[in-house]
Amino acid sequence: YEGNAKISIHVFKKLTVDYCKETNCDFILRGLRDTKDFEYEKSIAQMNFKLSGVETVFFMTEPSVAPISATIVREIAKNDGDIEEFVTNPKMLVS
Repeated sequence: YEGNAKISIHVFKKLTVDYCKETNCDFILRGLRDTKDFEYEKSIAQMNFKLSGVETVFFMTEPSVAPISATIVREIAKNDGDIEEFVTNPKMLVS
């Protein structure tokens, strides 16, 4: 992000909506790792909107830093899919 004039990062110690009002911010960008994050962040986004009219935009985290579901990995393996990038030793996977 360094060098991009359209992006700035700020640190503040107050309610997010108060900071947004102070800086004329219309949107908050938030990254989500999974559905638990979504449920938590959705409540905050709704409250922020109700307090200030500021919208929240969600982005999904890239897979390399997102939690991996063992159930999904087992399902891929069970159906002869390649799981090598998800586990340290694919041969040790127990069905």
